[in-house]
Amino acid sequence: MIEVIWGSAKEKPISSRSLAEDLTANLASDGYLYLGYPIIGSPTGPMKLDALLLSPTCGLIAFDLVEGNGPG
Repeated sequence: MIEVIWGSAKEKPISSRSLAEDLTANLASDGYLYLGYPIIGSPTGPMKLDALLLSPTCGLIAFDLVEGNGPG
């Protein structure tokens, strides 16, 4: 089971919610999905990630979400 940890997903709320729903419904793995606050350091300064999945089966997966109108 994927446990969703919500931070501040103000910038991309629809994409964040969709990712959380899809992963919790369809991923047959345990782990944690962090949404809205993961920050990592880089040589050029801090870099914000939209979502981060930590799982013993899947490993570490970073997500760069796109918020938009969708197909239309």
